[in-house]
Amino acid sequence: MAPRLQSVLLLLISLYSALSLGSQYSPYSSSQNALTTCLAAASVPYASRNSAQWTQDTKPYNLRLTYTPAAVAIPTTTKHIQAAVRCGNKNGVRISAKGGGHSYASFGYGGEDGHLVIVLDAMDKVTLNKHMSCNIQAGARLGHVAYELFNLDHRALSHGSCPGVGISGHALHGGYGLASRTYGLTLDNFIGATVVLANGSTVYTAVWERPNLFWALRGAGSSFGIVAELDFMTFKAPETVTPYTIELDWDEDDAVEGLLALQKLATEAPRELNMQIYMAPTGQTIQGVYYGDRDGLNAALRPFLGEINAQISKANTTGWLEGLEYFADGQALDQRRPYNSHSTFYKTSLLTNALTRSQVKSLVGALFDNAKDPSARHSWYLLLDLYGGPNSAVSDKAPSDTAYVHRDKLLLYQFSDRGSSNGEYPEEGFNLLKGFQGSVTSSMDDGEWGMYANYLDSELDGETAARLYYGENLGRLRRIKAEYDPDDIFWNPQGIRPAKPLKFPFVEGDRSRSEVCEVWKLDLASFDSVESLSKKTNTLERIDALIENAGVALVDKTLLEGIEMSVKINVLATMLLGIRALPRLQESARASGIKPRLVSVAVEKLDGDIFEALSREDASMAGRYPLTKLLQFYAAQQMASLYPISETGVVTNILNPGLCTTELNRSSGGLLGL
Repeated sequence: MAPRLQSVLLLLISLYSALSLGSQYSPYSSSQNALTTCLAAASVPYASRNSAQWTQDTKPYNLRLTYTPAAVAIPTTTKHIQAAVRCGNKNGVRISAKGGGHSYASFGYGGEDGHLVIVLDAMDKVTLNKHMSCNIQAGARLGHVAYELFNLDHRALSHGSCPGVGISGHALHGGYGLASRTYGLTLDNFIGATVVLANGSTVYTAVWERPNLFWALRGAGSSFGIVAELDFMTFKAPETVTPYTIELDWDEDDAVEGLLALQKLATEAPRELNMQIYMAPTGQTIQGVYYGDRDGLNAALRPFLGEINAQISKANTTGWLEGLEYFADGQALDQRRPYNSHSTFYKTSLLTNALTRSQVKSLVGALFDNAKDPSARHSWYLLLDLYGGPNSAVSDKAPSDTAYVHRDKLLLYQFSDRGSSNGEYPEEGFNLLKGFQGSVTSSMDDGEWGMYANYLDSELDGETAARLYYGENLGRLRRIKAEYDPDDIFWNPQGIRPAKPLKFPFVEGDRSRSEVCEVWKLDLASFDSVESLSKKTNTLERIDALIENAGVALVDKTLLEGIEMSVKINVLATMLLGIRALPRLQESARASGIKPRLVSVAVEKLDGDIFEALSREDASMAGRYPLTKLLQFYAAQQMASLYPISETGVVTNILNPGLCTTELNRSSGGLLGL
C-alpha cells in the first residue's frame, strides 16, 4: 500500500488585527477631579468645568455631535502636552487632540464622552528658517498660516480654502484644496514633526528619523500621537493668481454632458488649473483658480467652455492672499483663538476614477429628482473637484509613498446637508446623502472607490471607515499603531486599531509559549480532508497568506480513487485547497486593506508533452515529480488569469525553491532517495 502522505498546511497569518477598544481606558475609569488635580500639579493650563472657557472649548463645530470631556487641557508648550498625556495615562483616560476643532464628526473630543481633550489652538506660532522651510505649532489655523508665511517672506503652502480649519488635522489626513493640482496636498510638503507619544515621551520624526511613524503621520496622523509642531517646505507665493467663476443653468441632460466634459478636462487640464463644481437644488456653479494670468486661464478653459456652451462669469487676476480671500466665504483670513463657527450638518464623501455615462446619469438623476420634489428637503449640496489626473500634483506620488492612499483617483466628491440651528438633524437626511453616494457606487466594485478622511462620515463603522479611508495601506498602519500606541489611548470611532498577533497553542509539544501558530494536519491524498480543512480556514477572521508547499515523489505508479497519486496530491488537491481558500483571502483583502498571497511551490521543467507523458502506462516515475509540478505551474497560471489581483485583491504566486533540504523522497529508495 502506498504510504499515506501527512503534510502540514502552513497558514501564515502574519498580521491579525483585533478591534480592541483598549478596555483599560474606560471613559470614567478615574475621577475627573483626580485628572484636573494632576494637570494642575504639572502646571498644565486647563479649563474649569462650567466656566466660560469650558463652554467655549467644548462647543463643537458640528452641533449634531456633542460630547462631554473628562477634562480640557489648554497647553501653550510641548512640555504641557507631554505632561497632559502622562496625566491621562495615570488616570486611565483616553486622550484626544483638538486642533482647529473643525472635525465633521467631533473627533477632536474623542467621538465619545469622557476623554481628556487637549485643545491646541493656543499654540499657533509660525516661523520661517533660512532654508525656506517653516515650523508651525499644531494649533494654527490655515488662514493664519497663510497670512504669516506671506508676510515673513512671500512664502506659501498648499492647503484648503476655509481659513478656520486647523493645520494639524488638515495636514495629517491629506490637506486637499484649490492649490492641490498645482502644488500637491498639504502633507506632500510635510517634512518633519515633533510628536508626543502615547507613553508621554516626545520624539522628532522625519523620513530619516523614525520613518515608519512619519509615513503613518502623512495620512492617518491623529491615531499615532499628538503632533505639537509640524515642519513644512514652503514655496514662493505666486505673484499672479486668477480666481474665476462660471455660472451655469443646466437641465438634467446638460448636467450629464457637462459632467462628462468635466471628467475629460480633468485628464487634460494643465497643472496650473484647479476647479470644482457646486451643485445644489438652487443651481450649479463652477469655481476655481488658475495659477497664472487671465490669458492662461482662457487658453486652459476654451475647449471645455465650448463643450458645455458656457463662459467665464467672473475672473480677477490678483495676488496669493487675495486669491485665498476669494474662497474664504466672507471670513477674515487671519483667524486665531477663539473660533466661533458652528453648524448642524451631515457630510460624506467619495473618491473615484472617471465615471461611465450610465454612472453619471445615475448621479445626475438622483440629484435632479430630489431638487424637483417639492416635498423633499433642499439644503444639500455637492462639491465635485477636479482632483487627480496625469497633470495633477496629487498623482505624482504612489499610493504607498505615504499613508494617504488615494493617489490614483480622478474626482473628489463632498456631499453635505444642513439641519436646524438648534442642533436637530432629521433622520431622512442620512438616507438622502447615502442615496446620492450610492447612485455612483452601486455599480462599482469595492476597490473602485474610497473616501476622504478629512470629510469624515460620522455614520460609518470603524472597520468600514478605515478600509475606505486607507485602502491597501491599512495593514501597515495597524502594525505601526501596535508599535507606537498598542493600548489605543488615542482612540476615536474611526481611528487605526493596533494589530494584534493571533495567539494559538501548539497542537503538540511545547505549550509554554502563548504567541505561536496552531498546526493543522492535512492529507492531500484525500479530497475529503481538503474539504474539511477548508471549512476550518473559512472560520478564520483573516488570512494573510496561504503557502502550499507539499508534494510527493514515488518510485511506482499508484492510483487513488482512479487518479494517479502524484497528480492528485501535487496538482488536484493543492489547487482545490487554493480555490477553497480564495473567498476568505479575498474578504481579508477587502476588510483589512492588505494584499493576501496565494502561493504554490512548483518547478519549470518540461519533458515533452505533459499529457502524453502522463498517459503512458510504461512511463518512468523518475521524472514524474517535476512533471506534475509543471502541471501545477500551468494550473496556477490559469487561476491567476481567471482571478486577477485587480478583481480579487489577492496575489497568486508560484515559487521555485531551487536546491534545498527536503524529505520529499523519504519513501523512495535508490538514486531517487538520495
